Amino acid sequence: MLRRLSVKFSAAAIAVIFCVELLMTGLINGLNIYYTISEVDEIVDSILENKGKMPENFAPREPRKNDGRRFGELRYSTRYFTVMIDPSGEADFIDTGHISTVTSEQAQEMGLAASKPDKKRGFYSGCDFRYAVNDVPNGGKMLVFYDFSEKSASLGRMLEISAVIAAALLALSALLIALYSKRAVRPVIESIESQRRFITDAGHELKTPLAVIRADAEVIELTGGENEWTKSILNQTDRLSELLSQLLTLTKSQENLQSSFAEFSLSEAVEQAAQGFKPLFDSKSLPFEINVAEGLALFGSETLVRELVSILLENASKYSSAGESVSLTLVQTGGKAELKAVNFCDDPPQGDTRLLFERFYRADSSRTRETGGSGIGLSIARSIADAHKAKISCNVEGKRVGFCVRFPKVYKKVD
Repeated sequence: MLRRLSVKFSAAAIAVIFCVELLMTGLINGLNIYYTISEVDEIVDSILENKGKMPENFAPREPRKNDGRRFGELRYSTRYFTVMIDPSGEADFIDTGHISTVTSEQAQEMGLAASKPDKKRGFYSGCDFRYAVNDVPNGGKMLVFYDFSEKSASLGRMLEISAVIAAALLALSALLIALYSKRAVRPVIESIESQRRFITDAGHELKTPLAVIRADAEVIELTGGENEWTKSILNQTDRLSELLSQLLTLTKSQENLQSSFAEFSLSEAVEQAAQGFKPLFDSKSLPFEINVAEGLALFGSETLVRELVSILLENASKYSSAGESVSLTLVQTGGKAELKAVNFCDDPPQGDTRLLFERFYRADSSRTRETGGSGIGLSIARSIADAHKAKISCNVEGKRVGFCVRFPKVYKKVD
């Protein structure tokens, strides 16, 4: 259990760290991209406002410290070109004097292509150029293209560096978590083990006084005759004995049983466990149908699976409506096995059916007392399912109540 819990703890911690790093990396790079594009847009807008020329004293709208030094030489280092489009859609003015990698023909082609869509700004040729469009008084358009290639490369390098740093930090965190996870979860394991030992020891210690109480009540009946008091004593001792047995079963089902698992015939175990309930259903005049697929095997505990079937059928026998049928099926579905127990109930459970699998949960306390339930049987069923990495669920449709256990892919077909 220590190893299994430490693995789960490590996986959860690493997942949280990964999500935080992913969020921080995305946030940092996203803000960097946003502010870079905003700064370029300010420069492009200032060129448009200055009739296609870089202003001599450019200043950002929201100046920051040292911006004067940074923007002082900007008019000499900014790489851009300007294209004027006349009302007829032809380029009548092209200025490529501030960029050497773009010819007039290329500038004309880019200007005509960018002026056709109804967009005021955007990127051209991937992220190589950032452009903006402005209408001019004669009905034409002015377009300014800013060489964004260097900033795009810088943003890409920033993204790569931050990703490498995040990956390195994640690997280091995973190593540290793996080294110290067992130490972190050991107190939890010790607490759980102490609780289990207490339940097991207390259960075994209580069996003897319960047996003595029952024997004394039976002696009183033999000597003085049966009365309501002796009947109550016997009923309560039987109920308490059943509760102790279920608590011990629950504790056992939650232990690490994988080391004792073996391959067994799932079909035979389910069939034999179900056949044992036929006399009970016959005595209650409840039609009982068994439909078990043949030749199915499971790697697990045959004893616990039989107990699981017994819990589902015992639950169906207690809460089925008079004369209604009860069915148990085991089928193969897509490489998995499904065990279903279905019955019809006049007062089916309402609300969140997942609560039915909680310890001592009772959907109807008065009815549970009438049927003799302890509220722990379905909790045992869930623990048995969890031990086999199976999923158990309850589905209520009108008066129809169905319990389904889906066994995982460890299940296989027997030749």
